[in-house]
Amino acid sequence: EYENEGIDWTKVEFSDNQDCVDVIEMAPPRGLGVLSVLDAQCRFPKATDSTLAYKLKEELADHSHFDTNPRLPDDFIILHYAGQVRRGSGGGWAHACAQPPHPASLPSAF
Repeated sequence: EYENEGIDWTKVEFSDNQDCVDVIEMAPPRGLGVLSVLDAQCRFPKATDSTLAYKLKEELADHSHFDTNPRLPDDFIILHYAGQVRRGSGGGWAHACAQPPHPASLPSAF
C-alpha cells in the first residue's frame, strides 16, 4: 500500500519471539517459565535465592532460550532476540517474596 501511495519505506523483518516469551511466561499445563518457578518459590517457606536458581535450572535447562553460566551459579540467562539478558537470582528474590505487597499495588475496593 505504501508503494501505491509513493511513500518511501523499508520493510523491517521481525523474528517470532514466542520462544523467548514462553521461557518467561509459560505456565502449566504447557510447562514452567521463570515467573511460574518464581511464584512457586515464593510459596515455599524455606526458599532462598539458591533454591530459586536451582529450580530455574532444573525446570528450564532444556529450553532453547534459557542458559546458565557455571561460573555464576545463581545467575540465569534469557536468550533474547536482541542478545543475552543475564539476571541473578541472588540479591534478595526470596526476601522480596516474603514481603507483603505495597498497598498501591493492590486492587482498589469498589
